[in-house]
Amino acid sequence: MKLNLGCGNDYKEGWINADVKKEVCDIALDMNKKLPFADNTFDYIYAKYCIEHIKKECFPKLMNELFRISKKGCIIHIIVPLNNYWHDPTHKNPTGYYTFRYFKQFKIKQERVYTDVFGTIPKLLSYIFPFNILHQSYEVYLEPVK
Repeated sequence: MKLNLGCGNDYKEGWINADVKKEVCDIALDMNKKLPFADNTFDYIYAKYCIEHIKKECFPKLMNELFRISKKGCIIHIIVPLNNYWHDPTHKNPTGYYTFRYFKQFKIKQERVYTDVFGTIPKLLSYIFPFNILHQSYEVYLEPVK
């Protein structure tokens, strides 16, 4: 079973798509609270640009919840912003390159930092003004140690 956590408008067929708004997903949930899934449910969990929106004090609890709902061998694929965290007033939880190393119940399988440049003009301008145009993200694949 696969979970698309914080799916927004990225609805994935054959997955359980979960977000705050029920209109765009299969199930509405609040990531600041206990997740409404049984233990050891998911083989794959995908969370793209959603973890930065939960309350900072709820982040460790969410990581414990991801551990609880993941099966042995599950892959948890997380993507968070790096250098543009403060640009969005809805971001409540800053994350960085070392954030996920804190959680010893997970093993980092793969990780990378990458830069998105949206469109031709911004790409050209990024050579002149890289600090204003670039959007850096951190992508990590975690496996629960069970």
